[in-house]
Amino acid sequence: MEAVIDTNALVYDYVENSDLHAEASKWLDSLDGWLVPSVVIEEFVFVMKKAGVADGLLQKKVGETLADGRTRFVPVSAGDVKSAVSLLASEKASFMRFNDKLVLSVARRTRAPLLTFDRALRAQCDDLGVRTVPPRNPPATG
Repeated sequence: MEAVIDTNALVYDYVENSDLHAEASKWLDSLDGWLVPSVVIEEFVFVMKKAGVADGLLQKKVGETLADGRTRFVPVSAGDVKSAVSLLASEKASFMRFNDKLVLSVARRTRAPLLTFDRALRAQCDDLGVRTVPPRNPPATG
């Protein structure tokens, strides 16, 4: 399975002492393909720089992500921008959520599930019929 990757999945995977590191790593490792929107790379760099990650380490991580055979870089389209703006307008939401709406719009366009740990974004995925990873209600095992 392939999925659109949200920024927080990459951040949690990178930050080994984060509460969700193991889960993010597990889900990323389980996927056959990573659809990485251009905005996610930009946001990842911004978040990591704000957290004080050195340029060399950041260059290495971005390079590893892009060189991984599972990664497919997905440019944000004009349609994704229009969709994101429309979602914000319909919710009367702040443009502070613009990047999330862009990522959601890419998931809708590609019809791929979205790997995210953002609760608000996951809830909106449910409302719009976009599958999420991890699944909202995983099937019972046993």
